[in-house]
Amino acid sequence: MIEDVLGVYKKNREMMRFVVGDNCPTNKAIATRLKVPLIGCASHRFNLAVCEYLTEYEDLIAEVQALCIQLRHPNNSAALASFTGLKPLKANVTR
Repeated sequence: MIEDVLGVYKKNREMMRFVVGDNCPTNKAIATRLKVPLIGCASHRFNLAVCEYLTEYEDLIAEVQALCIQLRHPNNSAALASFTGLKPLKANVTR
């Protein structure tokens, strides 16, 4: 399958020097089968580092998240709108 994708771009497996991705088992298996190194994704490593740093602030972040959820309710949202055009956001969980 990888050869088909490479063919679209007029490339071949011999041109591959490495695979970039997170360290999930699938990416490791692909890199192993292709006999090239797996280079960890910089944005994924950065996200892991930020998450580790933020563990110290988990309680505060949880309180702010709870407040943002309350501010999203219609009555609270209307009151907030009288002070600012900003809207509270709920955090999205990434893997």
